[in-house]
Amino acid sequence: ITASVRTARAQTTVQAQQTQSWSVALRAADLDRALREFASATGVAVAYDPENTRGIQVTCGIRTTNVEEYLSCLLSGTGLEFFRRASGTYVIGPALALPAAYGLITGHVGDATSDDPVRDAHVYLPAVGRGSISGPQGDFVLTDLLPGRYVVSVSHLAYGAWTDSVDVLPGGQTRIAARLPRRIHEVDPVVVEFDGTALSPLDAPERMESSPARTGVPLGSFADMTSHISLQGASEGDLSIRLDGHPVYLPRQMAGLIGPFAASAIDQVGVHQAGFGADAGSTLGGVLDFGQVLRGSEGLEVFANPYSLEGSARVNPPGSRVTARVSARTALTGLTHPPELEQALQSWSRTDPFVLTAPLGAPELATEEHIAGIFQLSDAQPALGFTDLHGIAEFAGGGTGTWRASGFHGRREISADRRTSMVESATRSDAPLISSAASHRWTTTTASLGWRGIRGTRTFLSVDSRFSAYRYRHGYFLAEGTLYSDMAATDSEGAFSAGLPGGLNEGNQLDEFAVSAQVERALGAHFLAGGLEASRSSSRFDLRLASVAQGQQVELTGDTGDVTRIFLVNHNPFVNQATSNLLAAWLSDRFERGRWTTEASVRLTLRPDTRAVYAEPRLRTAFKPAANAVVALSGGVYRQFLNQLDYSTLNAGEVVPSTRIWLPLDRSGRPPRALHLAMDADWRPSGLWEISATAWSKQVDGAAAIDHSLPLDRFPASEAIEQDQLLVSRDLSHLGAGFTVARQSRFGRTSLNPTWSRDRMQSDRQFGGKTLQTPWSVPFRARFGHRAEFGRWSLGASAVVESGMRWALNQSYYDYFGQGANPLVVGEWDLSNPDQDCLPTRFTVDTSVRFRARWVDVDLSIQNLMDRENQLDQRLIFDAAGPGLAPDPRYLPGRTMLLGVRLTL
Repeated sequence: ITASVRTARAQTTVQAQQTQSWSVALRAADLDRALREFASATGVAVAYDPENTRGIQVTCGIRTTNVEEYLSCLLSGTGLEFFRRASGTYVIGPALALPAAYGLITGHVGDATSDDPVRDAHVYLPAVGRGSISGPQGDFVLTDLLPGRYVVSVSHLAYGAWTDSVDVLPGGQTRIAARLPRRIHEVDPVVVEFDGTALSPLDAPERMESSPARTGVPLGSFADMTSHISLQGASEGDLSIRLDGHPVYLPRQMAGLIGPFAASAIDQVGVHQAGFGADAGSTLGGVLDFGQVLRGSEGLEVFANPYSLEGSARVNPPGSRVTARVSARTALTGLTHPPELEQALQSWSRTDPFVLTAPLGAPELATEEHIAGIFQLSDAQPALGFTDLHGIAEFAGGGTGTWRASGFHGRREISADRRTSMVESATRSDAPLISSAASHRWTTTTASLGWRGIRGTRTFLSVDSRFSAYRYRHGYFLAEGTLYSDMAATDSEGAFSAGLPGGLNEGNQLDEFAVSAQVERALGAHFLAGGLEASRSSSRFDLRLASVAQGQQVELTGDTGDVTRIFLVNHNPFVNQATSNLLAAWLSDRFERGRWTTEASVRLTLRPDTRAVYAEPRLRTAFKPAANAVVALSGGVYRQFLNQLDYSTLNAGEVVPSTRIWLPLDRSGRPPRALHLAMDADWRPSGLWEISATAWSKQVDGAAAIDHSLPLDRFPASEAIEQDQLLVSRDLSHLGAGFTVARQSRFGRTSLNPTWSRDRMQSDRQFGGKTLQTPWSVPFRARFGHRAEFGRWSLGASAVVESGMRWALNQSYYDYFGQGANPLVVGEWDLSNPDQDCLPTRFTVDTSVRFRARWVDVDLSIQNLMDRENQLDQRLIFDAAGPGLAPDPRYLPGRTMLLGVRLTL
C-alpha cells in the first residue's frame, strides 16, 4: 500500500523557535491549510497523508510559546495524533486508541452576506434520516455517526437551502460552516421570522406575507411597526420589545405615528409566539426581537423622506478584527410640515366635550362651542419630533471568542398648544390639570456588552450584561413659570387666583440592569442548554389620576355677569416606587429522532423579596409526515414580572389619550400567568404553492390594569402607595385561527391571509363584572398581497380588511365613567358595556413602486389609496337637531403619498 505524504518545512533556527510565541484564532478553518500555516509560522517540519485531513475543519484559539501545544490545539477533536521523530519532524496520523468508531459533525450556520448567526436552521442528513437545529449562535452538533461520507442539507424559512458532502472519520470531528443565501420576500423595513413550525422548517425561500407586524412606510419612519400588534390575542402590554437581543422600553402608544427605530438600523425582526424557549425570558404575549446585519461592505447609506433623515455607516476594514455599524435619524416634520401628519394630529387632539361635561348630567353642554367658551381654545398646533442613535460593534478576540457591544438612545416628543390670550377659566388653583396645553416626552436608552465563544468540540458559552432606562414626562404647561398671568373670571367662592404655578409634570421612570451566562453542549442526540440571569429593576411613577367621583360642580361668573356651570374633575397625585430583584435559571433540551423534532425547556424565577419561585415549563414539537409537510404543537406557561400599563390622561388640549408606564412588581404584586397552546401546519404541494394554518388558545390569570375608579379619599395626597392598591386584576381568554395561501408565478407572489379571533376579559372590579371583548381585539382580519419583480423595478400592493371591533368610544371614556360601583348611563349610552359600541369595518389598500440602481433606490408608496374614512374611535357630541348625544368619528390618516430616496455612498 502506498500513499502520498505531504511534508511542510520552513527554515528557522532552534533558538528562534524557543523565543517565539504564537497567537492562533481559527474558526472552521481547513486543517490542511492550518497545518501548512503552522509549519510556516513555527519553522518545524510536519508530515501527513492529505487524505487523512481532507474535509476536516478545525476551530482553535490559543496563545503559546510551545510548538506542541500549538499542534495539539489544531488536532483537537479531529481523530488525528502526532509523534516527533528524532530528526524533529512531526508525523501526523490517525489516533490508534480511539474508544469508539463513531464520529461527529459540528458546524456553524451563518448568513451568506453578513455571516451573522442563523438560529433554528434545520440541519439534516438524508442518508440516515437524522438532523439537528442550530442554536442561538448558529452552532449545531450531530453525534454518534458511523464513519463515511454524508450529504448535509441546511435550510431555514428565511433563506435558501445549503447542501454539501462531508467525510466523518472514526472517532473524529468534522466541522463545517454553512452560509445560507438570503432568498426572502422583501417587506420594508424588516423581515419577519416566526417560531412555531420554524422548529422543523421546510425548504421555503419565502414566507413573510403573514406577518402581523405592520412594517409601515418603506424607507420611512411615519408608521410604528409595533402599533396595535396582537400576537395570538396578546395585547401590546404583553409583548417584549428587544433590540439586538436585549429588552428596550418604548412608548408604543403613539397612534402609529413614530416607528420604534430608524429603518436603516433594522434588517429583521423575529416574532416569537407560543412555545418560545425558556431562554427568551418571561412575558405573557411574546417577543418582538429586532436586529440588524452587522457585517457587509463598508460604506454610507443615507435615507430621506418628508418625515425623517436617516443615515447608516459600516466600518469593516479588511483583515481587521473590529466590525462596527452606526445608524441615526432625526425628524424633518418641523421643516416639511406634511399635511397628512398635521391633519392626523389635529384630529386626534380634538377636545372631547362629553368627557369634560358628562358628570353634570346635562348632555346639551357636550358641544364644541360650550367647551371653547370655557377654555378659549384655539386650533390645535401639535408638534412632533424624534431622534435616534444606534451603534453596534464586534471584536473578534485572539481565541475562539467574540465580543459584541451595542447601544441605543432615542427621544420622542409630541405636544399640542391650544391656548389663546384669554384665560382658561376651568382650572382649579389646587389641581390645575385641565389645561389647553400638553406635552409628552419619552427617552429610551439601552446598552449591552457580551462575549460568545466555543470551548472544545461540543460546548458553546456566552456571557452578557445589559442596562436599560426609560423616562417619561407629561407636562400640562408648556411655558416656564406662570401660565395664567391674568384671570378673566372667578368662581362664586373666589377659588381661582392669578398666581398658579407653571411647569406641573407627571411621569414614570425605569432602570434595569442584568447579567447572564449561558452554556450549550451536545450529548448524543441531545443538545442541552442552560443559563442563569440576575436582574435588578427599579421604577417610580408620579401620576395624577382623574377621579370623576371626587369632582365637583362650580359656577363661573364672567366679566359680563353670565354664569357658566362646569364640572371640575378632581386629581390626586399617586406615587409608587418599586424595586425588583430576580434570579432566573433555565434549562432546555432539543433533540431530533426520525421525523420528530422536540424542544422542552423550563424557566425558574426566584423573587427574594417574597421568597417565591415561579416555574414556567414550555414545549415545542414538530412532526414531518412527508418531505413537503410539517405539523407543530407549541405551548407552555408564561409569567410577566414587569407590568406594562396604559395610563389614560384627561385634559382639554390633550394630544395623546393614553401612554405606557412600566412597573416592576413590588412586594404587593403577583406576576400574571398565561397558559398558551398553539398548533401550526405547513404544506408545500409544489414549488409554486405554499399553504399554512394556525390555531391557538390562551388563558391569562391576573393581568394588571390601572383602576381609574379608585376612591381618592382613601389615600392621603402625595403619599406612596403599593401596587395592589392602584391596580385591578382581570382574567383574559383568547381563541383564534387563521391560514395563509400563497402562490409564486412569473408575475410575482400572491398571498391571502385571513384570521379569526375571540378575545374576552373579565374583572370583578371593572364594568360590573361583565365579560367583555378586549379593547385591542380585531375579531376578523384578512390581508391580500401581491409583489412582483421586474429587473430593477418592484411593484407591491396589499389590501387589509378589519371588522368586528368594539370599544368605539375612546377607551378613556370607560376609564373615567364605566368602571366602579356606579357606571355612568346617559340616555342610550351605557358606558359600562363597551360591547355595545361598534366600530365600522376598516378597509385599506396600499401600493408601492420601487426602482433600484447601483447608487440610488427610489420608493414611491401610497397608503390608503382609496382615501377611505377608516375610524380610529368616536367622540360623543350633542346634536340639538338630532337625537341628542351622537357619535362623532375620528379617523385614521387618509390617502398618504410618500417618496423615499436611499443613497449608497
